Amino acid sequence: MKKALAVALALAALVLPAAALAHPLGNFTVNRQSEIVLSGDRVYVRYALDLAEIPTYQEGSAVRAPGFAAAVADLLVLELEGRRIALTPLEHRVQARPGAGGLETLRFDAVFAAPEGSSGRTLAFRDLNFERRLGWKEIVAVATGGAEIEAADVPSTSASDALRAYPADLLASPLDVTAARVEYEP
Repeated sequence: MKKALAVALALAALVLPAAALAHPLGNFTVNRQSEIVLSGDRVYVRYALDLAEIPTYQEGSAVRAPGFAAAVADLLVLELEGRRIALTPLEHRVQARPGAGGLETLRFDAVFAAPEGSSGRTLAFRDLNFERRLGWKEIVAVATGGAEIEAADVPSTSASDALRAYPADLLASPLDVTAARVEYEP
């Protein structure tokens, strides 16, 4: 029954007029954005997840469940000086929004922290969450509190305003960045 309902919802989403699409990348996308924040000698990750209508229906109960932030943290791979460092969820929130066809979309926002005293000068990061799902994938790196980025293979500003405003010129070919390398001075 649940599978039949999912198929019916998917078909309904396909026949809705284009103007009614609530999500600019389509009803099937799972979009994610990570912001690596180097602050003084600390490392944080701000994480945003934007689920369109169909993934909200499929994954919504898991996203709303206690422990989801910890599950996300487990699939955010942070390495400092080549050593994997566990990220701890500091805070998170889940917000439902109206979507197409009476369905809703979900937004998950969280802040994760590396343990105090675990900084380095070279950082590698990978986001393995929802890796088989279509959608926008973006990583940025910023420095505050006296830290300085010396080199990075990702930008310092988000093209999508942390998944709040997708640039129209990139909708046909959304960003697909799931890994970053950063050299910095704490």
